[in-house]
Amino acid sequence: MISKPFIRIIGFVFLVLVGLYIYHDVASPRIFEVKGRVAGFSTDRNSVIISHEDIPGYMKAMTMPFSVRDTSLLSNLKVGDPVGFTLHVTTKDAWITDIHDVPDSAVHVASSENSMMEHMAKAGDHKQLHDGDLVPDVSLTNQDGKEINISDFRNKVLVVTFFYTSCPLPNYCPLMSNNFKEAEKTLVKAYGDNVHLLSISFDTRKDTPKVLKEYGQKYSAQFKYWSFASGSDKEIGELTSAFGVFFQPSKGRFTHNLRTVVIGPDGRVRKIFPGNGWKPDDLVREIAAVATPS
Repeated sequence: MISKPFIRIIGFVFLVLVGLYIYHDVASPRIFEVKGRVAGFSTDRNSVIISHEDIPGYMKAMTMPFSVRDTSLLSNLKVGDPVGFTLHVTTKDAWITDIHDVPDSAVHVASSENSMMEHMAKAGDHKQLHDGDLVPDVSLTNQDGKEINISDFRNKVLVVTFFYTSCPLPNYCPLMSNNFKEAEKTLVKAYGDNVHLLSISFDTRKDTPKVLKEYGQKYSAQFKYWSFASGSDKEIGELTSAFGVFFQPSKGRFTHNLRTVVIGPDGRVRKIFPGNGWKPDDLVREIAAVATPS
């Protein structure tokens, strides 16, 4: 029979190993040297969109946004520039450093200036919603294969974010899901059914109800309070355009921006959080101002 002191020692060793693993991931990110071409910039100039070559051991060539911690690195860049950079990736974050010029002949991807800029311009052509505007009622399909409508959540606070399940950068779609997971703990306890979270995928081909359910189970088993949904290209296009979300397919992945929206019980926009800079507490505070306690 194994003694209790021995079991306690094994448990302690396990916790130490887990702690060392987490520390190692944060302190020692995976590092990749990458080349590509500048394809655009975020509106707040905190990230740069780059059409990059294959990153062996991480992802195939595609066009996507990369966060920078030193924004001065972007000051002299323009669309089409061939660049090299260092990509740092942990389980919870990703960013680039050491952006530098490289010879044009050293980069084997074409400039995506036209396609990216045209797509962003097209997204900007639609009337975007602002605080107080009524949200359009669209039909979606949730993780159980059931039809849901935005209007189903009237008289509740509805919080919407946009994502796709195979997003590779931890500080984009996975961060939105982790933020929802953290906020859900407080929201369910304080407001119960009076608040609902809704993650909407714009990958209408791959993110089927089955895929969405498997993804959702990684973050929350409480589909009663948090739904994962997608829909037709028309319905998704109407919602994303309304909230200023642009997304562009790129070799099986998407170049996209981020928007998270708090919709009041009256079906009107309460708050739009752009990008990934908001925290779960920011979301909870905004909801607290309008939600009915359970």
